[in-house]
Amino acid sequence: MFELRLTKALICIMIASYPLFVGYQNIIDYDTNYLFLQHTMKMDTIFPDSTLKVRAIENPFIWQLAFAVIIFCELITGLLFLIGGLKLLIHSKNSLKFKNSKALIYYATFVGLGIWFFGFMVIAGEWFASWQSSQWNATNPAFRITCLLFLNLIFISQAEQD
Repeated sequence: MFELRLTKALICIMIASYPLFVGYQNIIDYDTNYLFLQHTMKMDTIFPDSTLKVRAIENPFIWQLAFAVIIFCELITGLLFLIGGLKLLIHSKNSLKFKNSKALIYYATFVGLGIWFFGFMVIAGEWFASWQSSQWNATNPAFRITCLLFLNLIFISQAEQD
C-alpha cells in the first residue's frame, strides 16, 4: 500500500531531525552538554554517601573523547535516518525496492539505541548512577527516545501489503 510506505518514509525523515538537531546543538553550544557529561562522569552530584563513586572518571581527555563520540553518533544516526527515509520515499511506489531500502533505517535505529539506550540509560544512568542526580539525569529523555526508536523499528519492519 503506497500510503503506508509513504507514511513510513516521512516518519523516518521526521525522526532524522531529532538527532541532527541534537548533534548540531552539541557542536554550536558545546559547553552546555559537555558540562552535563562532565558532571555525569565525575559523579559529583549523586548521593553523597554512594559507594558507586569509585566509578567516577576525572580525566578531561576522556570526557572530551566521550562527548565527541556522542556527537558523532548523533549525527550518524540522523544522517542514516534522513538518507534511509529519502530512499524509502523515492521507492515508495515499488514494494520490492522499498523493502530493500529499509536497511539504513535499521542501522540508524541501532546507532540511535547505542547512544540513547546503552549510552544514556545503561552507562550514564546505571554505571555513573546519574539517576541519583537531581540536576544531571538524562534517563527520562533517553527512555522516551529509546521507546520512539523501538516503536519505529517495529513499524518499519512490518511488511506492507499491496
